[in-house]
Amino acid sequence: MRKNILYTLIISAFVLSCNKDDDSERSPEEKEEVIVFADTNFKRALVNDKVIDVNEDFTLDVDADINNDGEIQLSEAKQVQFLDVSNKGITSLQDLKYFINLNILMCTSNQLTRLDLSKNPRLRILNCSFNQISSIDISLNENLAILNVNNNKLTSIDINNNLNLSTLLCSYNSITSLDISKNSNIFHLSCTSNQLTNLDVSNNNKLEMIYCDENQITDLDVSNNFELNTLNVNSNRLTTLDISKNVNLITLSCDKNQLTSIDITNNSKLTSFYCEENQLTNLDISKNPDLLTLYCGNNDLTELDVSIHSKLTTLALEINKLTQLDISNNKNLVNLWCGYNDLTDLDVSNQPDLQFLRCSDNPLTDLDLSNNSKLMSLVCISSGLSRLNIQNNNNSNLESVLARGNNNLTCIQVDNVAFAEENSKWEIDDTATYSVNCN
Repeated sequence: MRKNILYTLIISAFVLSCNKDDDSERSPEEKEEVIVFADTNFKRALVNDKVIDVNEDFTLDVDADINNDGEIQLSEAKQVQFLDVSNKGITSLQDLKYFINLNILMCTSNQLTRLDLSKNPRLRILNCSFNQISSIDISLNENLAILNVNNNKLTSIDINNNLNLSTLLCSYNSITSLDISKNSNIFHLSCTSNQLTNLDVSNNNKLEMIYCDENQITDLDVSNNFELNTLNVNSNRLTTLDISKNVNLITLSCDKNQLTSIDITNNSKLTSFYCEENQLTNLDISKNPDLLTLYCGNNDLTELDVSIHSKLTTLALEINKLTQLDISNNKNLVNLWCGYNDLTDLDVSNQPDLQFLRCSDNPLTDLDLSNNSKLMSLVCISSGLSRLNIQNNNNSNLESVLARGNNNLTCIQVDNVAFAEENSKWEIDDTATYSVNCN
């Protein structure tokens, strides 16, 4: 009898020992287990902060600790679909492997150097910008629609498997080559400030926005991108740019290239056009009546006709070779920058909304601003002025006046002499004085 009891106890102890050993080797998937996080900041955010958006309205609602036990169980991780752990001091997100139902991940502004998303096949939106990621594999994330990897340390990115991608933001990296030939659904591409010398967008006819400024691109063919409404190619090495097929263009920026000409006659929908710091000698904007903003400074323009552009609010054409400028029809101008030209006359009497005027270094002799009661800033340094009238019945609105270097200017007409003399932001030559009547 005693032998039977002893035998039974031995067998029971053995079984219990085996069960204990088996249990310790079981993975979180096989038992309800607390996840042991490699990064304490990641766990702290999940437990203590609102990091979950329960209805995808991009407003964070709750933390991930559903049962409020200070831990994250596997079942809790599985319930997370929208996770935002941005700016939490996280160095590792390796435990994202337990968040298998994740649809949206925001992890910007951390200290991540790598990101493993191989266990997150449902991911649709990823924003991991402002980290230190040097490589990223998203080949298994075929549902990705929006990808933001801006401001990292990437030298390349492979999106050949991400056929559902509609938005790709990979600016401010060190990418030398970008293949988007298989991503026909992309409508927004931003690859600003990389090291690209070439960009092929011929297969991307759904593209509406391209930002590829601050690269080293020498040629860009956008003839197949009929839906394009925004194109920014600033700070590249383009010598030509054909946009004749892009009739839906609204904003075009091609500053700081090597263009000697540009034809925008087919782009009648343009409202904003930037072409500064090129080598343009002529600019025909006669077919662009909807222009609101025009920046064409630092070129070699000798004339510019803006007579049909009644909607213009900003006109910037400094550092050219203009000898005359007729803005009598541009009654909505708010900003006028026409310094460093050869203008002998400047009539702004038809611009009642003018707030900022820069006309330095022109051979002007007379400048009358008495009709510009909304003026906030005037810069007319070294303009050869002998007469300056800023008596507009609202000098209190005029925050700054820079009128130095006008040796022939002895009297400046103002609303109130005491106010003008006490204003430290009004700078004039020592030989000039203020008066309410310079006549």
